[in-house]
Amino acid sequence: MKVISVVEYNVRTGCAEEFIAAFDAPGGISPGVNFQRLIQVTDTRFIGISEMDDIEIAVNKEGPGIDWLDRHEHLLEKYENGSRTDSCSGIVVHSYDKDSLS
Repeated sequence: MKVISVVEYNVRTGCAEEFIAAFDAPGGISPGVNFQRLIQVTDTRFIGISEMDDIEIAVNKEGPGIDWLDRHEHLLEKYENGSRTDSCSGIVVHSYDKDSLS
């Protein structure tokens, strides 16, 4: 059962390049993920998307994810509620793969 994690970040103005580079640096890619994508929505708004094979992997990546946030907090604007991210995770209930149609 696949799990998708979606994390939204508000990056400080002028810090986008450093934030993107942090995803490529050691520790930027979460262990155990099938894929991880970072999309840029605006100059300062980014969304990270990760797929894992099961919920246990998703739970196990939480600790390293918090450690990563602690190291890169200086690049982020906090949300009104004081959080550094806006995130959610869930079980994949439908999937489409162009490559699997052949």
